[in-house]
Amino acid sequence: MPKKVVHTKIDGRDLKLSNLEKVLYPQDGIVKAQIIEYALNMSTRILQFAAHRPLTLIRYPDGVDGLSFYSKNSPDHTPDWIVKSTLPWDDENVYSILTSTPDVVYFANLAALELHITNARFPTIDFPDHFVIDIDPSEGIDFVTMVDIAEEIRSFLELRGFAAYVKTSGSKGIHILIPLVPDTISAEVMTYFRSLLRQFVKTHPVTTLELSKDKRKGKMFLDLLRNHQGNTTVAPWSLRAKQEASLSMPLPWSVLQEINHAKWFTISNYQEHKELFSCWDTFIDDSRSLIKSKPNRTGKYLPMLASAGKKIPDSEKYFFEVKWDGIRVLISKEGKKMTITSRSGRDITKQFPEITNPDLWRCNSCVIDGEIVVLDGEGRPQFSEVISRLHSKHTVKQNAVLYAFDCIEIDGVDITNQPIEKRREALQSLLQQTASLRYSDAFDEGTQLFEAIKQRQMEGIMAKKRGSKYHIGNRTNDWLKLKVRQDAVCSILGYTEGSGDRSPYFGSLVLGKEKDGEWIYMGRVGTGFDMKKLEYITTHLKEVEKTKKTISEKIDEEHKTTWIEPRLQCEISYASMSSNDTYREPVFKRLLLKE
Repeated sequence: MPKKVVHTKIDGRDLKLSNLEKVLYPQDGIVKAQIIEYALNMSTRILQFAAHRPLTLIRYPDGVDGLSFYSKNSPDHTPDWIVKSTLPWDDENVYSILTSTPDVVYFANLAALELHITNARFPTIDFPDHFVIDIDPSEGIDFVTMVDIAEEIRSFLELRGFAAYVKTSGSKGIHILIPLVPDTISAEVMTYFRSLLRQFVKTHPVTTLELSKDKRKGKMFLDLLRNHQGNTTVAPWSLRAKQEASLSMPLPWSVLQEINHAKWFTISNYQEHKELFSCWDTFIDDSRSLIKSKPNRTGKYLPMLASAGKKIPDSEKYFFEVKWDGIRVLISKEGKKMTITSRSGRDITKQFPEITNPDLWRCNSCVIDGEIVVLDGEGRPQFSEVISRLHSKHTVKQNAVLYAFDCIEIDGVDITNQPIEKRREALQSLLQQTASLRYSDAFDEGTQLFEAIKQRQMEGIMAKKRGSKYHIGNRTNDWLKLKVRQDAVCSILGYTEGSGDRSPYFGSLVLGKEKDGEWIYMGRVGTGFDMKKLEYITTHLKEVEKTKKTISEKIDEEHKTTWIEPRLQCEISYASMSSNDTYREPVFKRLLLKE
């Protein structure tokens, strides 16, 4: 039977599209026509980052279950209108170079499901314009732990004046990209960041730069190899050849906290998240030069950082504040000029005009530390709303609020060496409180404040050491953050396959609750187990009858899930509820057995 062919014209280019009904992702029945539609819809975003870079294709002509072809060389019969080039370090291959929407659609028609790119582009092909850190987990490392490490890497980089952007790999890991001015050769960029990341690994033993898999066991490999000249990383917004038809999806950092795995975004659900598509629009603006070190855009200061606290400290040594869930900022005033700078050094003054009225500040100049939030009707911070304010270019209905909690400089005098009580007195003296400018109150009793915050379902509290100095750009135990965790009882609806040391047992437990006679998916828990618990729980899981899937939601690793009758219950702790009403950061506590 002859192959079905459709002729079309896109942006003046003639394209021949074939086998449009061919199934490329069998699990969900996704056909080539849907892949081409995705390429057409997202070509602008794909080109935004992948254009003018040497392209490596991974083709799956018979779908993800069939044979694949890894191709640096431009495929035979590639149209003349697609730009091609050899590279200074590789004259044996002729690479395709994306420049237009027809290019993107052409390769989608070849079932090039994965597009991989270098970290440099023409005409500065010897000079990287970004650096990639690929967080690759070993067996047993859950996604929540990866997110925590990603946030630590972000803080580490931002304190050194680099911006950090994040995307899902679409497979197992998380990719952090650092925008660079293309003025340093590849080998020097690699040397610089390898040395920098060695410092990070020394203080974070759960991470490693070791290539040996034996030395990586139980750790997260920070893969820097993709930055060697000629090596590649999957492009932002590229599909992955996974059964779920997942995407390598650029994200705001706040959204990374809301998802449970690296294959969260797929060709089936990406259009539900259009508000995220612009989150990398500032990438080039945040580029930093390695040879001409730019001053940090805060002018003088980097914010002091808090350590994670495990218990509420002695109130004789510490006082307490609400932990505001928003955007950490430094506000500077110089005469009539007001500037708001984010923790990464980005100038965000224009996004929050209600905070920058110079007449509301009783000083000629100052630098203060605080958090910008958007509050709901009950006075609780809504993180998604303040992030929306940050990226919005239009007039918004909800006003933002600055909660100021420290003063670094006042009228030209650096007061960072003054005790925190003196700094806060200075802050109170210069700040006129309004609906949008507020002083973050201090409390003497931490336990009562923590319980009140827990009841209001807010993020947590801060403990600050009495008499302490302001440590510019450093993380110390003088400031402690204590996050609220809550307990819940839920039913076990199934379990996933175990692997590695867990292969005789299970990987994670599928959690659910019954509502109006139906089972609702509440997430999965894969942490909190030692070997004794694994053996004990597995024994009870095997005693329960297997059944068909009991929930309507589609979940990750569904093909590796064994469903059981919902007879067993367990107790977990969790940080908060995610935007899709599943548990964030769940940790297993105990199995609940009926007497």
